[in-house]
Formats: sequence, C-alpha cells, structure tokens
Amino acid sequence: PLFSAGSFIALTYGVIPPIKILVNFNLFRTLPAELSCVRQKLRLNTVTMVHKCRINQAPPYLCNLFHDRFSVSGRSTRYKSQLNLPRCRLSTGQRSFAFRGAKEYNLLPEYIRATNNILSFKRKAAAHFLKNIS
Repeated sequence: PLFSAGSFIALTYGVIPPIKILVNFNLFRTLPAELSCVRQKLRLNTVTMVHKCRINQAPPYLCNLFHDRFSVSGRSTRYKSQLNLPRCRLSTGQRSFAFRGAKEYNLLPEYIRATNNILSFKRKAAAHFLKNIS
C-alpha cells in the first residue's frame, strides 16, 4: 500500500505552494539498525548507484561517468579493475558524484565489487561499512 504505518506525508511551505512529499521509512528497515548514521547511509547509496552504473542498470549519462583504469591507461596493473578517479583542479570537484563515487567504490573489497545482484551487493556493502565505521 502507498500509505502505511511506516510512512507519512510532509508538507513544505515557502514562497511556492505547499508540495506533498511522501517519505517512506519502510525502505530503511531492510538495513541493519547500526547503520543509522546519515553519513553511512549516504556512502551506501553512493556505492550502490556506482555499482548500478558498473552493471549497466543506471541511466547512460551516469554510466558514462565511470571508467576502469585499464580502459583509460591501457596498462595491465594490479589496479586495472578499479575505477579511474577524474582529475579535479579544485576541492569542489572532489565533492562531485563522479569523484566521490569512484573513490568510495575503490575502497570496497574485490569480492563485494564482483557481486552482480544489487540486493546482495547492498547487504555486503552495509556489512562492510559496519565493520569499518569511520
């Protein structure tokens, strides 16, 4: 059902007319309770979206942001399966999704990155973030 006990409607007020926003908290129940820190949830959402880009389950404009190091340099090194970090001249560029996503995704172990199922990837990444809270 659209409206259940775990959801509510929030009204925003301001210069524009009020907008109804449905916030569904049932989505967060699938994650462990220890992962309640907002920063950890943002990290999990970021690496999940990057993983969707890697397995082509995201829009093409997002998939084109990420390239592995082998396709950029043409050299076969031990880091060839990691994502290439885009060059950023300013620190504001390092807060972009392309840079932050690639950096967070490269920090995950290889066995998590090799997962093809989104739900199992999310579960493994959440468990990894719980073990390595930073």
